[in-house]
Amino acid sequence: MTESNTTRDVVRGRKGKRKSVALKNFNRIIFAVSAFSIGAYLFCVNSFSVRGFELNSLRQKADALKKENLELELSAAELESYQNLDGKFEKIGMVKADGVEYLDVLRGVVAKK
Repeated sequence: MTESNTTRDVVRGRKGKRKSVALKNFNRIIFAVSAFSIGAYLFCVNSFSVRGFELNSLRQKADALKKENLELELSAAELESYQNLDGKFEKIGMVKADGVEYLDVLRGVVAKK
């Protein structure tokens, strides 16, 4: 009986090893898939947070440019104002035009057929 028990143990041992090898391979696959999933998740989270910071920075730049644009428009309006231009005209020796007469072209007919 010892020989037949040994033969049975060997057969059982081989089947047990086959199951254990299959289980190890399955565990390795599960571990690899889990590691890949965690890595992909971390990559996506990092990518989204970087894009968020870039978006915030661009919004701040846009706000600063809007403020600067408003200041430049106010400065341009001030430089084009009548009081500013009147002072510049006097500095270069220009005089105001008084007594302007306009021609009325609609009164008479220039040519007839």
